[in-house]
Amino acid sequence: MPLLNGVSRMAVLSSRFDAEHVLGGACGIGALLEPSAEVRHVGGPQCLAFGEVSRERSARCEAIAGIFASAKIDATLSDHIMRDVGQVRHARLARREPARRRAPMSTR
Repeated sequence: MPLLNGVSRMAVLSSRFDAEHVLGGACGIGALLEPSAEVRHVGGPQCLAFGEVSRERSARCEAIAGIFASAKIDATLSDHIMRDVGQVRHARLARREPARRRAPMSTR
């Protein structure tokens, strides 16, 4: 389950593992990346959503939802995770946040 935003993360994971083993995930926080590469939290709405790409409810997602709840992490088990991934991306673009370039997962 990638929590780095973007559909490309799921594609990378799906290419390395069978796609049915990959969950969709998206998160958003109010933060800015300073020129010094320091992350500065600025508040605002926060979200964390995850779910099966196939849109079905699964025992593994229910278990993960329970773990998040017991840790008091406000997470949403989504029946439409691909839509939610897109909404987080569009919200970032609407705020005119620049996309963050990261090294490909294979180099980390």
